[in-house]
Amino acid sequence: MAFGLIHALQAQGMPQKQIVEALALARKISLAEAQHYYDQVVQATSGGEH
Repeated sequence: MAFGLIHALQAQGMPQKQIVEALALARKISLAEAQHYYDQVVQATSGGEH
């Protein structure tokens, strides 16, 4: 799942821009879709809306 990849890259200290680009390549999706996934993960892990 994309969320696991995002968490792993965040744990390594990778910047957001590079995480989004890596996710887009890995999942064969657009940068906009990758950014959407990234935003969902960040919101979920920071105690965002439920």
